[in-house]
Amino acid sequence: MLAQVSAATSNLRLRKVAMIVANPCDPDWRVMKEARSLADAGFLVTIIAWDRDGTRKAHDAVGRAQILRLRSPYAAPPAKLWLRIVNTLRFWLQINSVVRRLGYDIVHCHDLPTLPLGVLLTVGRRQKRLVYDAHEVYWLMAKSTWPPALVWLAKHSERWLAQFATTLITVSNLATPYFRGHPNLVVVGNWYDPIAKNSLAGSELRRQLGIGQESFCLACVGTLAPRRLINLLIESAPQLRGVDVVVAGRGPSEATLIRATLAIGNLHFVGWQAQPERIYAAADALFYGLSMDDEYGALSSPNTLFLSIAMEIPLITVALGQAGLVIRKDGGGIVLPNPTPDALARAIRTIREPDFANQAKSQLRALQLEYNWAKASQRLIDAYNKLWS
Repeated sequence: MLAQVSAATSNLRLRKVAMIVANPCDPDWRVMKEARSLADAGFLVTIIAWDRDGTRKAHDAVGRAQILRLRSPYAAPPAKLWLRIVNTLRFWLQINSVVRRLGYDIVHCHDLPTLPLGVLLTVGRRQKRLVYDAHEVYWLMAKSTWPPALVWLAKHSERWLAQFATTLITVSNLATPYFRGHPNLVVVGNWYDPIAKNSLAGSELRRQLGIGQESFCLACVGTLAPRRLINLLIESAPQLRGVDVVVAGRGPSEATLIRATLAIGNLHFVGWQAQPERIYAAADALFYGLSMDDEYGALSSPNTLFLSIAMEIPLITVALGQAGLVIRKDGGGIVLPNPTPDALARAIRTIREPDFANQAKSQLRALQLEYNWAKASQRLIDAYNKLWS
């Protein structure tokens, strides 16, 4: 029996995974967690990431998994869509060369920009497997910024290309109806195991930003765009007594935030943070906003929700997507009835009440039993083991 187990483990360790992601993975928490878990399970994982501006280390590691970053031949301004498309094609050519050189058994593509290459690398090759990891319903997420023709192409190509995947992974049950009909559909949530807050790092950040230890700190970390209600935070900050608002991330609203920070004393913009742990450590509550007319909002499964659960930090959110559903059903924060400055001020006053704060943290602790990476990673590893059944 032991010999059989040893042989099975030996065979498992020969399976090479090329995990492709169209960002620099600096960090991409979902990609890194999946790679680490698969590597710990015996797979040989190489993350091939896209470093568009060429500022990160070309070779890195996350646990036993390797990270290889490929650089763009030239920069593509966001407004130059045609240049971005050309760069994507050149990125595919680079990856194709690297993956074939490294050797692979499984190509694991994260989101639509990497899926066409994954299909080309696996279709018609008997011993190759394709895993498509759909973090988003991509065309719907991009609808507000892409030309209609490109949105149409993304919508129809994703569904067609996804059928070539041996396994299709989504982040929540909200997204599964979009991919209905795929024979091997698996939900691997953006979940985390419980995380202890570093109180010393949080206190140091407060000191650096001039935030008093007694002040209530509301933090927002992630994509900075109008649809994420960044303007709500800017408008609300001057009205919030004894409250400091810390915003971190990057996106179209950066310039607006920089100007607002100069004018509003209790608003702090700290830019993109590759290691945002100290921001969470300083936070008394987290904010995750979405415009109520955002079509994609109903399918969102935000990282902020699961970090809120993992660190027991109450969440203020809106009645959209998984964040709204979980907080409304199970507690752990407040769902804004309307995303207005008055509603946000009332939510903060409620969370500042000791009884409510303690209850919210207890509710988040209970949610850790359902939303944890140990459970999510086991689903991922089970899906990988079935690839060879």
